[in-house]
Amino acid sequence: MFWHRRTKTHAPRLGDLRELGSLSFLKEVGAGIGANHLSAYAAALAYGAVFAVIPLIAVLISLLGVFNATDLVSRAINELGGIVPADVLSLLDTQLQQVATTNRSGALGIGAIIAVLVALWGVSGAMRRMMQALNVVEGSDPDPRGKVRQYLVSIGFAFGAVLLIVAALLVIVVGGGVADSLFGIIGLGSTASTVWSVLRWPAFVMLAFVGIGLLYRYGPGTRTYGNVLTPGAVVGTAGWVAFTAVFSFYIRMAGNFDAAWGAVAGVIVFLLYAQYTGMILLIGALVDAQLKGR
Repeated sequence: MFWHRRTKTHAPRLGDLRELGSLSFLKEVGAGIGANHLSAYAAALAYGAVFAVIPLIAVLISLLGVFNATDLVSRAINELGGIVPADVLSLLDTQLQQVATTNRSGALGIGAIIAVLVALWGVSGAMRRMMQALNVVEGSDPDPRGKVRQYLVSIGFAFGAVLLIVAALLVIVVGGGVADSLFGIIGLGSTASTVWSVLRWPAFVMLAFVGIGLLYRYGPGTRTYGNVLTPGAVVGTAGWVAFTAVFSFYIRMAGNFDAAWGAVAGVIVFLLYAQYTGMILLIGALVDAQLKGR
């Protein structure tokens, strides 16, 4: 059967965050992690993320090339130094250089459009993995949506992810000297640019919060009404930010991974980072699913 009636649910409210203080609720979430095999799904998400990196960068470079802004990605990578693990950034920068060398024209011709569509299809594959995992968490597996709709939703997620990343890149890069120039033009001076250099990071986190909320809303096959910004999105965002900081600190303190793993060090660190990030996002979705059942 290719179509099922979709279950209607109401999204939990941010006020439901108080449930996280309940030991019984935390036990339910812990039991759900094992019962739904979230660690296995997180590993599958990490595997898919590796193959989505190159297509995702290809889409970004192709679209930014139209506006002669292909250096935006590399500048954002430099800005993220010290926050995101260095080996992860090194892998991204390597793939960026490889993609950039094959796309120097900046013109969005027929060939470039086809390349963008193929790349979006590659990214959508990773999104379908996430959708499947979210359906398991929500208890709506198999997905009640038809195959065609699932593919369309995953492509929509891929395109939305690209737009969100572009917005995040702009937020990160608009700082320092760029902010001085922009705020100087409108007469706000260096003080405003200094304030923005600090505020851009909360703005970046807020973008991630909105993106995760949308993922939890439209990723599973259930029809959810109400708030997009849910307690699970708070848990997922806060958990990801905290994990990124701790993991980055660990990588710096643990020493040189290149000496142990050689040329594949960046890939291994990226896999670890992607797997634990996927696990955190699935736990956030599980929090929402448990709250819906209360």
